[in-house]
Amino acid sequence: MTLTPGSTEWGRTITASKIPTILGLDKYMTPAELWMRMTGHTDWEKLSGDHLYWGNDAEDSLVKYWLRKNPAGRHRIDDYIRFENEETGE
Repeated sequence: MTLTPGSTEWGRTITASKIPTILGLDKYMTPAELWMRMTGHTDWEKLSGDHLYWGNDAEDSLVKYWLRKNPAGRHRIDDYIRFENEETGE
């Protein structure tokens, strides 16, 4: 399944960017605020700007960098990519 950031499905799905908030490490949002947004009790902010596109475009290079530093994590990435391909039929 491919999620579009900002979509309803994205808002209700735990993604990598939400993990720090869930763990209480986000200085901008509490876990309770995230829960309220993910469950539809409050609305997500509408964000815009080139920095958001840059963040999405940079994800592939950040994964490659992380894998260089954490080679044992390779199987997790491969499993995720395999799951994504099965879901999309690609």
